[in-house]
Amino acid sequence: MIDSANVEFTAAVSSNAGTLTVQIAAEAADNAMAFTTTAGDLSARPKTTNPVPWNLAAAWTVNTKQITPNFASVLQQVVNRPGWVEGNDVVLLFSGTAGLALRKAFSHDGQPPPLRY
Repeated sequence: MIDSANVEFTAAVSSNAGTLTVQIAAEAADNAMAFTTTAGDLSARPKTTNPVPWNLAAAWTVNTKQITPNFASVLQQVVNRPGWVEGNDVVLLFSGTAGLALRKAFSHDGQPPPLRY
């Protein structure tokens, strides 16, 4: 049983654009598919049915840590699949309607994200 799961982001830019709610889900697959450059690759993936909401603060300050709420229930739905085995890939899917409340975080290798509006 998964007791706790979180992701920690580091804010890439300061933002005071308003609050934002993001839904945290996972790809509903025994072993997540590899990423592609096909348009809609992420949005077309089947999602777990129990997303966890993340209510992001109105203001982010560059280089501050932002931690998701516990989404163990999302991962538990994946590992409970009959074909899932330890070592399989899992894809987390973060979705929401940002509008002007856009947030940007550094990638895993510390590089700032591309500027997209």
